Amino acid sequence: EIHMETALDVLKSILSIGGDANAFPSRRKRAPSPQASDLFELCNLLAGETPEEDLQKYFERNPGYLTAMYGSNDNADLAVLYKPYVGTQYRADFCVLQAFQGGSTAHLIEIESCHERLFTKALTPARRLQGAIGQVENWQSWIETGAKH
Repeated sequence: EIHMETALDVLKSILSIGGDANAFPSRRKRAPSPQASDLFELCNLLAGETPEEDLQKYFERNPGYLTAMYGSNDNADLAVLYKPYVGTQYRADFCVLQAFQGGSTAHLIEIESCHERLFTKALTPARRLQGAIGQVENWQSWIETGAKH
């Protein structure tokens, strides 16, 4: 027997960060954590043949997934950027900007469809994965070149 209300309460408690935000007014607020209905929507998107642009829009509406990938106790998320430029030639899907005691960081994120094969039968990266790796390598080259000048 499934107890839907109880199950949803458990899922909400797992997905929420900290307690009530109003109880800690001095605490910096992070992007809202995904709720059970958000997770259900994401599962539906991933189960179907969802275009990358629809996934992009979903994560724009639910940036808590993105910020949660890089969270730690002393990080403060400054912003989530959508389709930011990396130099003049490239664009990432997202960028999470963070500040912490040691400085600041920009995390560039590239999303791809979950229905593409990652590896060939010979265990080499498949075409789509090779393309994504190439994008990230291009960003890295541009950043390293820019840092030297």
